[in-house]
Amino acid sequence: GMPDNFVRSVVEDINHNMWIGNNNGGVTRLIREKAPERLSGYDYTIQNFSKSRGFISDKVYTIISDRSGNLWFCTEGGLARLLMPVPFLVPEGESLPNLMFHKYNISDGMISERVRTIYEDSRGIFWIAYVGGKVQKLSVNMGDLVFHPDEFRHEFLDDFNTYAIHEDKMGHMWFGTEAGIVQFSLNDTTQALANPVIITIKEGLAHNDIRSITEDKEGNLWIGTV
Repeated sequence: GMPDNFVRSVVEDINHNMWIGNNNGGVTRLIREKAPERLSGYDYTIQNFSKSRGFISDKVYTIISDRSGNLWFCTEGGLARLLMPVPFLVPEGESLPNLMFHKYNISDGMISERVRTIYEDSRGIFWIAYVGGKVQKLSVNMGDLVFHPDEFRHEFLDDFNTYAIHEDKMGHMWFGTEAGIVQFSLNDTTQALANPVIITIKEGLAHNDIRSITEDKEGNLWIGTV
């Protein structure tokens, strides 16, 4: 079964299998198989990848699937990337398939190894938020990851956890922190953030501690708070 009942993140991959980020026990893959006799119509094979089994950390904060279908894992021990597709079959004599989780940490240019969340914008640039504060830009060049130096300075991003990142239809970047929202315009040429706008309870938020930001088809933003 599952290694932990405390689930932090759930994502469906390109093969329609589910990946679950656990608070303790690493990441779990649920392989979905059709089973007409089941009420749900499916049966699941559970595979748990913990630190003792080669995964980067036992605590997983966030999982995302990027535009290429690859999976990214934000953990207490760094960032991991899994290039898809990956095998389902378990080699003879083994309990798990051999998955190649690419691992990244401070030695690769990261600000910290405690990664809270990651977001891919419309330009293919990734934005990484760290536990305790700081946001870093990441680009992928010919398959290689380039962690850009710490270049963003704003009290909301520096001193507070960022839980949610979103790019709206206008190309503006929204960062939801535990102190409120800060919205930036993005320079298309330099990719630099500029013109910060702060939104807190003073501007009408229900709470300053922001946990999710999403946009509907009409361009309205929906903000989830604690």
